[in-house]
Amino acid sequence: MDDDKILDLYFARNEEAIAETAKKYGAVLTRLTRSITGNDEDAEECVNDAYLAAWKSIPPERPAYFCAWLCSVARTLCAKIFEKKRAGKRSALIVELTEELTDCLPSPGSVEDAVEAKELSKALDAFLRGLDERAQIVFMKRYYWSAPIGEIAAQTGLSEGAVKQLLFRTRTKLRKTLQKENLL
Repeated sequence: MDDDKILDLYFARNEEAIAETAKKYGAVLTRLTRSITGNDEDAEECVNDAYLAAWKSIPPERPAYFCAWLCSVARTLCAKIFEKKRAGKRSALIVELTEELTDCLPSPGSVEDAVEAKELSKALDAFLRGLDERAQIVFMKRYYWSAPIGEIAAQTGLSEGAVKQLLFRTRTKLRKTLQKENLL
């Protein structure tokens, strides 16, 4: 079933909307949440909470990109669970991904955070659109989907070294782009 029909079910308050959402996006959401939380129970909780959030938010909201919206909701829920369950502890994956992007993103805490966040978001969107398709895919798999280097290599047909090199070059370009736009 396509997204518009699923969203129509939500607007009609038909409970079949959740079943159709699970059928179409359940595997994607489970993979994403499992890669962030690191365990099946927390991942399942995040996925179910994402379905509940969709039920509560639609209507009035009608996401233009339903899958991306669901993934964003699920990632936010994962972050909340992650903080609650691991208060004071840091996951090795989260630390690794954060450290990889440290030189590319400005540090939080300034007075103009909200404005800078919007500008940064626009700059990141423009930067990603300017990349070739392979670089976009590798960057998004690593930093949005939290995929391991080996998995990215297997999925793209690149060697692990080539994936690492591509990510390094992309981060370097991102850093230069953000510095040029005075966002770093």
